[in-house]
Amino acid sequence: MEVEGGSVPWVAGRPEELREVFTNLLTNALEAMPEGGRLVLALGTEESGAVVTVRDTGIGMSSETARRVFEPFFTTKGPQGSGLGLAVVWGIVARHGGTVEVASQPGEGSTFTVRLPGARSVAEPPTGSAPARPARPARVLVVDDEAGVRAVLRELLGGEGYTVVDAPDGPSGLALCETEPVDVVLSDVSMPGMSGWEVVEACHARFPDLPVGLITGWGDHLDPAQLARHGVRFVVAKPFQAAEVLHRVGDALAASDGT
Repeated sequence: MEVEGGSVPWVAGRPEELREVFTNLLTNALEAMPEGGRLVLALGTEESGAVVTVRDTGIGMSSETARRVFEPFFTTKGPQGSGLGLAVVWGIVARHGGTVEVASQPGEGSTFTVRLPGARSVAEPPTGSAPARPARPARVLVVDDEAGVRAVLRELLGGEGYTVVDAPDGPSGLALCETEPVDVVLSDVSMPGMSGWEVVEACHARFPDLPVGLITGWGDHLDPAQLARHGVRFVVAKPFQAAEVLHRVGDALAASDGT
């Protein structure tokens, strides 16, 4: 692995999200070289923005695969691939006002190019934007097949005064709703067996007043009309921000209370 380039302009963004972008691109490049190869991370400047390219000498891809590679759930890795890694990359870069492109040929490797707009200054976070603690005791159900995600949300929401229960899949989450009171549901979209969309539909059928939000790595790809049809109250994009999660949950509670 090599790093090329020198100084580049500052960009305004969330460091943890941009780290996720380049971690995904580097992992993708390494997986494309099962027999080894050369990986180059290059930094550059284009007009007033920063350009980062990730080049590998791996197996490459066809033009059809390259055209679809940023689509959610599209994967060439078989059962072990979620098809969400590059969709997450696309979503994060788009939220930062940038673009991501791929150039590839079978047997000739791939080059991913990320362009991010430069920032003359980085704005300070607005004062008074910290989420308030819940106005009343509230129980939040987290449904996600990733134990790490459930643990993070338990710690985050529990630290703000919520009571958090969690489930690894939709059926067990719905069973919890049947046996104990729940005020808000946070569900992952992509889960084996029962998807987040099905969790939303089942919740509305059994508990019509229960607000349900989706956590997803491809929030930018979700159709607002589809969200409205399913009655999804809010969407939190992965990798999620603590403040955003707390605000969304707080807003959902306030709306259900009529405040």
